Amino acid sequence: MTTHTPGPWVVVYGESGRPRGINAPNDKDIKGAVGHVVRWNGIGLPSSPTAKANARLIAAAPDLYEALRLAMPILERANALCTGGTAFIALARAAIAKAEGKP
Repeated sequence: MTTHTPGPWVVVYGESGRPRGINAPNDKDIKGAVGHVVRWNGIGLPSSPTAKANARLIAAAPDLYEALRLAMPILERANALCTGGTAFIALARAAIAKAEGKP
């Protein structure tokens, strides 16, 4: 199975403040350019295997967000009982905040 465009992904806003697309600044497949995950006129190149993988990931994002959000209290309690999950908890919190549009 083809993998999606590597992260991080960032939302790009136009002058009006409206989202214009999602870019992947570290996309190694594009030499000297920013990878475009989603553009204002569609998801990449629809026939591209990577674009199809990106579309699947975007479609799964709401479910992934909800699963992580619901798992956080359990993960935080488990981390309080045994050490080692601090980095994961921080990453999970950052992902939830990003999905919610928080800094």
